[in-house]
Amino acid sequence: MPALLSSQIWPLRRSVLLFDDRRPTTPPQAMEDKEAFVGLFFGREAFVDAHGGFYYVAAGQRRHIRQEHVKQIMCPDGIEIANNTVHKNNVGVPSASSSSSASTPTSLSASIPDELPSAHQNDLAFIAQPQTSVLGVRFQIVQMGKGTFPLYLNQTVKIDYTVWYDYFEGNKMVHKKGWSVVVSDLYFPWEREAVLSMRVGEIRRMIVPPSVHRLGKTKRYVEIRLIHMEHTRTLNSRG
Repeated sequence: MPALLSSQIWPLRRSVLLFDDRRPTTPPQAMEDKEAFVGLFFGREAFVDAHGGFYYVAAGQRRHIRQEHVKQIMCPDGIEIANNTVHKNNVGVPSASSSSSASTPTSLSASIPDELPSAHQNDLAFIAQPQTSVLGVRFQIVQMGKGTFPLYLNQTVKIDYTVWYDYFEGNKMVHKKGWSVVVSDLYFPWEREAVLSMRVGEIRRMIVPPSVHRLGKTKRYVEIRLIHMEHTRTLNSRG
């Protein structure tokens, strides 16, 4: 495979990354007590800072969430975000420094079911808590990841990748186990969007509408499991 040029990687990276990485980052230890956990942003814990801005922490640094993407934050019971403002309903909310505890009562991990509803139910039942990606894909995290997540389009990941014709059972259109692939080599933007927002160990199921996949008039039912990251391909590498 020909080498990827920086001029090819960066436009593509900008088209699928959801986060404002142009702002300077601040180490987590600088967090103030006023900052609090508000939910999950594509599988990562999201916080509101003392100035009302939203961010998540990656590789020990803050990554600020753009205002137009704040609506993608999944809030637990007792917390609502309206007009980019957090509203609490008398439910204890952990601070940024303590929200990682799995036993925290407001943790979303307790509210996400181990399995999706029956495949014989309609599509609305598929989404226990409605989530729609920036590209228009409805999805459900059916197993929370606990590892790191891909940072670059030229990073090689190992995934299980399955596509069904009818719901999430029956005839499989595509079934790849242990597939090693460079993120930028995934064909569809919605595939790259999903993988870049997943932690290692996460299993995500998606309903991809025809307006997004553009391969016919029927929906695609997709499951991706991020097994691990292998390495980052350099600009002058081959394969």
